[in-house]
Amino acid sequence: MFKRILTIIAVVFITIAAAFSGVCFGWKLLGFKTCIDPASIKLEYIDADDDYITLKGSVTASNASFLGYIYEIRDRNVYIGLHYNKISGYFNNNTAFELAIKPDTFSFSEISGIYIKNEADERLVWEKDPEIVDPEKFTALSGDDELSGYDEYKQLTVQYLNYSPELIPRLRVYQAETGNLAAGLNNTAVILLGLLSEDNPFYYTPLIFIDAGNETLCKELINGAYFTEFYLADIDGDRGDEIIIYNETEAKSESNSRAVSIFKWENGDLVNIFYHNGNPDVISGYTDTAGNNANSIPESRDNAGNKNSRTVFTLDTGFELVLSDSFLYTIENRFTDFSITFVRQNLNPYFEEDGNLTDVAPLINNGQWDGIDPCFNIFKPVDYNNDGIFEIMAAQYCSLWGRADNIGTAYSLMQWDNEKYSFDIIKSDFWVSEDYSGHREQANYAQKKSVFERSWYYN
Repeated sequence: MFKRILTIIAVVFITIAAAFSGVCFGWKLLGFKTCIDPASIKLEYIDADDDYITLKGSVTASNASFLGYIYEIRDRNVYIGLHYNKISGYFNNNTAFELAIKPDTFSFSEISGIYIKNEADERLVWEKDPEIVDPEKFTALSGDDELSGYDEYKQLTVQYLNYSPELIPRLRVYQAETGNLAAGLNNTAVILLGLLSEDNPFYYTPLIFIDAGNETLCKELINGAYFTEFYLADIDGDRGDEIIIYNETEAKSESNSRAVSIFKWENGDLVNIFYHNGNPDVISGYTDTAGNNANSIPESRDNAGNKNSRTVFTLDTGFELVLSDSFLYTIENRFTDFSITFVRQNLNPYFEEDGNLTDVAPLINNGQWDGIDPCFNIFKPVDYNNDGIFEIMAAQYCSLWGRADNIGTAYSLMQWDNEKYSFDIIKSDFWVSEDYSGHREQANYAQKKSVFERSWYYN
């Protein structure tokens, strides 16, 4: 009798253990059928680099424990199933997951998307980066840093602009790209040079040299800059690359020091179709093209050879701030549906110590705030929807009551409008600045912001 009882107990124990093991581990045999609903997954981080697909997050369901994952690759997409179990959750309530997948059966360059799925549903959580135009050859663009192998363009520049040969030692070649500026002008070389100042080794006159074989052109871009770079990208859909010039015209610590110019190649000349320097003045003709000097921007002419009127655009990217009690900041954008609310408890003239608004706060809520920097600290072409026509990913610093009190960075995705000869704002976002005390915190903050900047403009 005693042996029989022991046998029954053993059978029951083995049955329970087998059932528990089957629930906890047998799910892998059933594939995605027992994986959790993708909608219940809260992702904190996802990235796909050259070695791993990395995911970190948690599940919104309570009393559940993460057991593992499965994945499959189909049609250049990676499908990941996450398995949670409530029974084991009573013993180990671990709703968080962190996993790194290193598949050996495909190249990361072939991935189009990453999905979380179960048997019934799937959720896209990552898309391949849209194409970003970045200069392949990039130097400090100042001082004696320069590209080697382009000395011939120094000679050509001196001849083209009728410079004295004595200026050749002060010329530097900073950037060289190849683009398709117009029909029949494929593989055109675009060279950025700088004529160094005699007094300041970091200040120079930026020059652009276009070498299209039978057609060449060299022009001074502006009187002087501390930093210049350019991008070649088709922003207007005519299958020809525009030249996007980004300048820092004053020292980096100064405000309102950045300018953007966009040029098209027309009839052997560069036509300036857009210029932005944060200055709201409207300028007609070429009496004062950059607010200082008539020769600071190349001329734009119509087919009859007449000078066109033009405008220095101050792009309003649509961000507005509202302050509320309890140290609440709300950033909204009137061109998009973007809105974000965050708490910033650093004491300033607009809040009492207990978080109530002061009498000065209505000035902010009525638009009388330093707000968005009128110049762009990022102005970069990115093919947001992978259609071959590039949008502009732009960023502006945002301060409350002085540039030292930076509260974040406003991001805008802008699309060129051929009728307005300006940009429409199609997507907005905002990065809230964080306070940090040590080098480790600063490094972590910089890494998080970098990940954000690489991903916020995804379609």
